[in-house]
Amino acid sequence: MSLIRKIPLNTLISILENIYNSGANYVDIQGETDDSGVPQDTIIFSVRPEYMCDDEEEDNDDECKIKTLSDEELNELI
Repeated sequence: MSLIRKIPLNTLISILENIYNSGANYVDIQGETDDSGVPQDTIIFSVRPEYMCDDEEEDNDDECKIKTLSDEELNELI
């Protein structure tokens, strides 16, 4: 298991908030390694389609919010 250190909380919270506001209820988080297996200070967030709120959940669940991400926000997530 690789350890990723010293993650800026402001950026991390902002990214997670944008993902949540886009309608995701869950996210997969993984660290990235280079070709030789050495950990890098990179975190990858993956949101599978089944992690997203569907229209029925949106109508019945106040916590399910849909927000369109701007190009800048999408680039930040990548």
